[in-house]
Amino acid sequence: MPVNCIRSSIFPALVWAFMSVLVLDCAKPPSGFGKVSPAPKDNSGTTSEEEGETATPVPLPSAPVLNDIAVSSSNASTVVLQQPTFNQAGYPAPTVVAYIGLDGTIGFSGSSVTNASEGPVNVASTGYTFSGLTASTTYRVIVLAENSSGKFVKQATQATTP
Repeated sequence: MPVNCIRSSIFPALVWAFMSVLVLDCAKPPSGFGKVSPAPKDNSGTTSEEEGETATPVPLPSAPVLNDIAVSSSNASTVVLQQPTFNQAGYPAPTVVAYIGLDGTIGFSGSSVTNASEGPVNVASTGYTFSGLTASTTYRVIVLAENSSGKFVKQATQATTP
């Protein structure tokens, strides 16, 4: 049989076999993907997974997504920010900080807050009372949640009373 006949009949079969392996192997994740392998309990090499326990899945990194922020109260000299909540907390856990400044003066650009009267204030686990404010003035509160996967910003305005 001439070489050209062998090449023309074997080549398509090899390509098909190669592509089948690629498609089938890439369509499913590798065995153990997304799991943490537990360390051996002792020098025997036996792990808790081998004894019937399952390993804890490793979360995939994700950016935080804040819900709307809320001001619970204000008076002539204070604005009280409620603890921010998340639509998606993100992984790893984000830092959550708040700023306050005069509406129209304070701003957020790129990765920083400019012209803040106060901040950054850690509001990851509690709300915060901004104090020493001027009566009858509109303020803007900016909350920034950030981790290694990204950042998310929410803003709200609140006027102090006369």
